[in-house]
Amino acid sequence: GGGAGAGVCGRLVGEKGGGGGVSVTVPYAKGRVRYDNWIDLWNTWYKDWMEVTSFPRIFVRYEDLIFHAEETIKTVCDCAGGEMKNEEFRYREDSAKGEGGPHKGGNGFVNAVMKYGNETFRDAVLTRAVDRDFFRKNIDYGLMRTFGYADIHED
Repeated sequence: GGGAGAGVCGRLVGEKGGGGGVSVTVPYAKGRVRYDNWIDLWNTWYKDWMEVTSFPRIFVRYEDLIFHAEETIKTVCDCAGGEMKNEEFRYREDSAKGEGGPHKGGNGFVNAVMKYGNETFRDAVLTRAVDRDFFRKNIDYGLMRTFGYADIHED
């Protein structure tokens, strides 16, 4: 059990390696919701948003904002009926969230590209075979395809 994070970053299955994964509790505005594991949270969150029909919505992947920011923002503007300013596109290099509270030490653009664009970092997130197996058995591959994600590397 435990709250979101609970000292298990990068782990889907607890130390003992058994069955159901590490549970996650998320504090939403209407109350706390407990998910069976991180994959359950991801699957549920995106399935719920995919089923929304009462208003239009746009899905933007964080990595697209980091690696293809100008193109992604232009696409969103076009879709929403807006247009980008006729100015040179500029990346904000410091942390847009500031340095206070939980955002202290946050990534600016350059740091985010260096961290998330690094294949070694990405491959090191799920380092244990038990976590990779759990991922493969529990992830919603339909959602993975919808959002253009590839499967994790084979062992």
